[in-house]
Amino acid sequence: MFKVQMIKINTNILLKSMANFLLFCFIMPLFSISVRASDPKISIVIPVYNAHKTVDRCIMSARQQTLPDIEIICVNDGSTDASRTCLEKHAKEDPRIKVVNKTNGGASSARNTGLELATGEFIAFIDSDDWVDEEAFERAYRMAIEHRADVVTFGAWCTEIDTGKEWYWGPKKNYYFPGNGVISFLDPDGYYSVIWNKIFRTDLIKTNRIRFRTDMRNKEDTVFVLDVIPYVKNAVSLHDAFYHQQRSPMGLNKTATAQIMVTASRTQAEHFVRTWKHPDLQNYRFIAEVTYDQWLDWVTKKHLPSVGASSIAITEYERYCKPLMND
Repeated sequence: MFKVQMIKINTNILLKSMANFLLFCFIMPLFSISVRASDPKISIVIPVYNAHKTVDRCIMSARQQTLPDIEIICVNDGSTDASRTCLEKHAKEDPRIKVVNKTNGGASSARNTGLELATGEFIAFIDSDDWVDEEAFERAYRMAIEHRADVVTFGAWCTEIDTGKEWYWGPKKNYYFPGNGVISFLDPDGYYSVIWNKIFRTDLIKTNRIRFRTDMRNKEDTVFVLDVIPYVKNAVSLHDAFYHQQRSPMGLNKTATAQIMVTASRTQAEHFVRTWKHPDLQNYRFIAEVTYDQWLDWVTKKHLPSVGASSIAITEYERYCKPLMND
């Protein structure tokens, strides 16, 4: 009897051990994922339009982040290809993914939709033909928390798809800007001017009702960043290149008419000036003027000629923009 009783006790212990093993190895991870999905540290917004050839790689790079506490908001902007099917497949596999289907309204409209749904402490944007390294958002988030930063900027590897040319674009080294984070946006190389190499504190965006302009199809991300600048207290810039940007020959910059590009650049100039005339930013006015002059020089000598703008249009643009900072 004694031996039989011992066998029964050992069997019960074994069964309990197996149950605990199954619970912690298979059931608890699923529970943890669902908790993380409802309380994310970063919301990743991915606008998608007819991107079925590239969006799978993009979403997988988001899913494989070493920071698990994220939500991935994929906004299908009226795609007519297989993009929706791809997005819904990923959503079935990962509860952190939300798929929103809407009529086509452009990238700004899609990003605004994602922004409204974002519940993360920070928000990031990835274009559907690009991808990020797996440690990108863990590193960026860690720096944001350590320095109480409103914005963290990092480097990128940019690739011309038609030529294969690749180059680094971003901060020359690591910088921390305590109390005057706006300085991080005054680099003449312009890495401040895009949204995809940053994480933004979500409360800062939502409290100040900053949104993407839906009337712009070019440089709308720069205008968004310029709207953010007056509210940034602390900022961090990282030299590490986490983002991989693909510059396609079929991208907007190659298909937009020269007139659209001139108009967009003019709107950008107006917004730049409006931002740096903000009362709280007057201490940075001189630096802003230098940056503005360098930017105008680049636009008139390189950017607009490269998209086919006429010399007359460029001259008119320059004549209009030059005095803005001094008005």
